[in-house]
Amino acid sequence: MPHGVAGVLFAGVLLCAAAPAQDDDPGGAPPPPQADDALRPGVLPADATPAARAAWAVLCEGTLAPEPITAFDVSFHLRARGEEPHDVDTRIRFSSPGYLRSEVRETGRGHLRGDRGDWLLDGEREVRLLGREGAEDIRQIEETVAVARNFIALTDPRSVRIAGLDLPEAPPPELPAGLAEHGARLSWLSLLSPDLRLSLDRAPPAAAHGVPLYRALIGSHPRTGNIELAILQEGDGPRRIGRTTLLLELRGHFERDGFSIPREVLIYGADATARPAQFVSVPRVQLWVDDEGLDLRAPLTPADFRPTTPPAADGGR
Repeated sequence: MPHGVAGVLFAGVLLCAAAPAQDDDPGGAPPPPQADDALRPGVLPADATPAARAAWAVLCEGTLAPEPITAFDVSFHLRARGEEPHDVDTRIRFSSPGYLRSEVRETGRGHLRGDRGDWLLDGEREVRLLGREGAEDIRQIEETVAVARNFIALTDPRSVRIAGLDLPEAPPPELPAGLAEHGARLSWLSLLSPDLRLSLDRAPPAAAHGVPLYRALIGSHPRTGNIELAILQEGDGPRRIGRTTLLLELRGHFERDGFSIPREVLIYGADATARPAQFVSVPRVQLWVDDEGLDLRAPLTPADFRPTTPPAADGGR
């Protein structure tokens, strides 16, 4: 499996669970293009060049874990900058097909999805999420679950649908000045797939003939193969920096359960004042993974995703 690509989605799981969803784009940005329903997992596009195929093979080489991931437990520290800067310690537990428990350690606030529905965790209170009042919290749960599913899917190369694969002629010019030299030392690959969702917004509904496409521009270390920079955007059009485009810097990789995981992730957003568009020079979010609190083979059961509230108190649902 392309463990470096999975590491990018792993960072997305942490970001989505710890950061609030963004407001919808007031400009009404068009939805991403839809993937062709003829895409098959693990099959490279017919127009991929031999060089691009070789680069993908190098990225994937020797990274197939003996057993697929079905559940994970991770703790991390998040630092967010902006109008309301904050630092939080968060724990996320996830189990296929879609159970989730995310909690901020300092406050006990978080979300829960299991066989008894969706819940808001608020310290000692557990609130069942129903109707319009719970819509925003349910949206955040769905966002995190979707990215977590993609992370798990990317731990198996046979599950990745690839709509486009090519080698950029040069490192992306929109890298901030502090990362330009670093980017010049990396090997770059452009990947288009419906399995690369990494956005803080709900993905647009899939059309009848397909699902949204996402592009990842991946910069990997030429010797280790670890992904150190990645740009992710919606759609298959010309590369551009939009509201949902993200630049990820992944540092300090370590091996865990057959996978290469970044110990530190820096996430850069777009600089709205720059012309032409480029990324800001200071990351808006930093994540530090607690390697002692990371288990990619977590022995989780449905009971780990149930509220303490007795079933009778929530109508038995």
